[in-house]
Amino acid sequence: MNSERQLTTWSNNTSSTTGLILIVIAMTRPTLPGENSIVMGPAPIDFSLIRVPKTFSVSSIRFKARFKLPRNSSLRSSSSSSRRTPRVLPQEDKSSFTARFRSLWLAPMAVALTACSGLPPVPANAQLLVVPDSTPWLLRGRMALQQGDSGWSAHIIWLNEGELSGMCVLGPLGSAVAELRVRPGLVLLRQAGQPPLIMQSAKELMQRYFSLDIDLPELRNLILAQHLDNPEIALQRSSTGMPEAVLWQDWRVQYLRFQEVEGGYLPARVVIHGPEVRLKLVLESWAQVESGRTLPSGCQGL
Repeated sequence: MNSERQLTTWSNNTSSTTGLILIVIAMTRPTLPGENSIVMGPAPIDFSLIRVPKTFSVSSIRFKARFKLPRNSSLRSSSSSSRRTPRVLPQEDKSSFTARFRSLWLAPMAVALTACSGLPPVPANAQLLVVPDSTPWLLRGRMALQQGDSGWSAHIIWLNEGELSGMCVLGPLGSAVAELRVRPGLVLLRQAGQPPLIMQSAKELMQRYFSLDIDLPELRNLILAQHLDNPEIALQRSSTGMPEAVLWQDWRVQYLRFQEVEGGYLPARVVIHGPEVRLKLVLESWAQVESGRTLPSGCQGL
């Protein structure tokens, strides 16, 4: 015998409620000849009334439906051509600075920038280390730049002394792949296997190749949390009094971690948000150095 589905509906109207509708779906006995039924498709549907107590709660009903398309359904695609095609990014200009760097040496954005997560919390009496502009210092760390759906990351060595600045970019195996030297009115960029590039300012280089509308001294001050008393800067402090967030022009800076350096504290993990760009930095070490210091010898082979 062929089985059928019976759809049973109950309704009850009172002075305070409009009524309840209970749908019970069950597999029962086959419909006998002579019974009232309405045939809809291959299975007849029988309607009858069921009495339910007035205290019955609709919230106790749990209904779960499962739909399965037949193999020959028109909604099921049997052609492999109708399957979703993976999104393909547009072809990049391989002559561009960023594209060459990604293909040559930059590690994936998935590289974790969480090395400083185990740093101790900043005490309540902590003081931010003031770094004069003329102080020579050497910074080692990691940076990751994200622009839309693309991005890259790398290790950096940054040497700074007043208006003189040099940066060495290291690949995933620790070999130098790029070097940046900044002098007043002159910027030199050397890349592995490429002719050197000369520009008039670091800001021009930052705009042209990194889409960062910011000069190198301004970026340096934001990273090290220096000169935050600028009236153009909106500063938010944490409960310990340390800088927590900065808003300057179109840039928003978050200081996520601090580390103790030479009697004071400097940022250890910084996130800089700009127009359609995000820059993450982990400062692994920072130290004052003697004047006239040069970048490590690994950068000299470019």
